[in-house]
Amino acid sequence: METNYDTLLQKGTAKTVACKNERLLCPTCGRALPNRRKYTYCPDCGQYLDYGSGDGVQKWDVRYNRPRILFDMDDCINTFLTHLLAVYNERTGAHIKPSEIKDWDLTKYLGEYGLSIFKEEGFFEGIPEKKNATRTLKKLILSADYDVYIITACTTNHELEEKYKWFDKYLPEFNKDRIIKCKEKEIIRGDVLIDDKVENLEKCSPYMRCILFDMPHNRECQDFPRVKSLAEVVPLLKEWFY
Repeated sequence: METNYDTLLQKGTAKTVACKNERLLCPTCGRALPNRRKYTYCPDCGQYLDYGSGDGVQKWDVRYNRPRILFDMDDCINTFLTHLLAVYNERTGAHIKPSEIKDWDLTKYLGEYGLSIFKEEGFFEGIPEKKNATRTLKKLILSADYDVYIITACTTNHELEEKYKWFDKYLPEFNKDRIIKCKEKEIIRGDVLIDDKVENLEKCSPYMRCILFDMPHNRECQDFPRVKSLAEVVPLLKEWFY
């Protein structure tokens, strides 16, 4: 049953939900939206709607689309920078620490040689995971409350294959079809993006909620919720959607 809630909307807010089995229509673009969460976000037009918490509508209805959660991989799920610096320091005799990298442009610290290291075959397959990262991903997946995707930029043909192998090692049950190679993440539509690159969040924020994964190069940004581990993402998602 499709219900247009234009008559209930006041300044973009619907005060109640009439029936837990009905679907809502975005008042701006008409897209059908689930009604089983307190806050609903329309990924087509970018409007946030508060449908309240009427009786029986606190939980997401699994018959409808679940919140789509997009995770960056490098330095959100794995320890990309730490691993890169370990290889670079061992080969060059340098002693650069992750805390010293204050800019996204690694050539300022490592030169072109530093960039060539992570283009080598085997580099990405050998990166350790962030603490409890895959445990958190597994928790979200097994909850059946969310659709989880990995959105990752890849600079070489073999990088994506190595990331598949990485998941085979650390989270073998994860569906590799949900690993998407994409540099321009704003073209992907989801409900939430977790990323450490501020530019990605700035481009995606008109279309979805964004969470900034803490890294030394993004410490000056105050525009997004900040987390230092993926475990901190879970209560945010619960607050926003359930």
